Amino acid sequence: MEIVDKTHLLGSNPIDLSYGVTIQDFDGDGELEVFVATQGGANHLYKRIDGVFIDVAPEEVRDEGCSAIGVCAADMSGNGLPDVYVVNTGVFMGPITEPDRLYVNHGGFRFEDVMEPHPDRNIGAGRSAVWTDPLGTLRPGLYVCNYGAPNRLFVNGGGVGSFRNMAAVGHGLGVILGGRAAVSQDLFGKGSMDVFVLNENGPNLLYRNLGDGRFDEVAAEFGLDDPREHGRGLQACDLDRDGQMELLWANWEGPNRWMRRGSGGAFEDVAGDDWARQAKARTVVVADIDNDGWEEVFLNTMEEPNRLFRIVEDRLVEIDPGPLLLPDGAGTGASCGDLDGDGFLEIYISHGESMPQRNRLLGCSRNGHHWLRVLPLTPAGAPAIGARVRVLADRPMTRFVDGGSGYLCQMEPWAHFGLGLEQTVPPVEVWWPDGSFARFDTLEADVAHRIAHPTSAVV
Repeated sequence: MEIVDKTHLLGSNPIDLSYGVTIQDFDGDGELEVFVATQGGANHLYKRIDGVFIDVAPEEVRDEGCSAIGVCAADMSGNGLPDVYVVNTGVFMGPITEPDRLYVNHGGFRFEDVMEPHPDRNIGAGRSAVWTDPLGTLRPGLYVCNYGAPNRLFVNGGGVGSFRNMAAVGHGLGVILGGRAAVSQDLFGKGSMDVFVLNENGPNLLYRNLGDGRFDEVAAEFGLDDPREHGRGLQACDLDRDGQMELLWANWEGPNRWMRRGSGGAFEDVAGDDWARQAKARTVVVADIDNDGWEEVFLNTMEEPNRLFRIVEDRLVEIDPGPLLLPDGAGTGASCGDLDGDGFLEIYISHGESMPQRNRLLGCSRNGHHWLRVLPLTPAGAPAIGARVRVLADRPMTRFVDGGSGYLCQMEPWAHFGLGLEQTVPPVEVWWPDGSFARFDTLEADVAHRIAHPTSAVV
């Protein structure tokens, strides 16, 4: 695998304190853009123009007076375009007066904040935020991890700015801990989206969705509480291709975890020595960078060399990261996506927490491997947050439409599969959070497929 530095393609790349990153198609033209949250300066929205990424952020999104740290995007308003939630955190912990932003996307890079005037807005020192669909309505809600302030679960009421804080009604959702990162996926295979939260100076939390607006907190019961460690980067994935959901996370200067379901239902740590080795961990990215059919794991760190891992005989083994090493990088966030449309993923790395630095863009050189990209859509034509896609190879490959993961960040919404040298695509199954299902037996390789919701004609 040959990693290539593509940072020269960042035509706008200031020296900043950059944090969270999300990669989305914000203007609906079929190409992906990069949104970067910035502390002590302007946020950025980078669009690829003539092969180079240029900052096209409008003034309201730049929001230079606020201190952005986390970001995620989904179509909350129902117009088919991703709206943007920005976590603003000017203090380390506790309540704050600096409001988060929820930018409704009106198209043409026109955004409107509907969060600041909302009576139920988040006023805690947040870190990560993740879109979820707790009621299976295909109208995404939002979970916000706060540090020393109550966490929030906003449920979408079906209109612009129409949401309420469901955490306030109980179930432990509004707990006050050292929230750092979260993912929301169907962790138990029952058809509804759960929420897993990494914490610092306290146990992790697993909110099992009971399907009727209620949750049970069951992290300790399933062996996921890890109470003595300090969580950072987090991903839900199926690294070993056994069809079971796993949780992979990095702890700050503590043992990293690869949690896989055991025969009794609880999760067991199968990290192995390479992945468990501690680091000044920040964001975790899981992606098939070289398109060989097996996902790699990239660990972004702060002020020490980054690390790269691959699966070898069902173990995570550290490999040479090449230019991804960046030994002097002050890593904060990272996201991945196919930013140039060639079927190979790029990793965008943000720098800056401990010192202002330029960000970096790296990816794998083309190597003859084939690929498949699948984007399940909502009836409005937006990425269906929480949808699950499975390629029925001899060992199945499973991907998820990401609502937020890594740490402070969110990956691209596409389900990306490397096929290696195989040019024939096995059958593909797609599940939506509302229970809808579709199967495709004749999808073409080396094609990005948009999959309409079964009730919609939108493609």
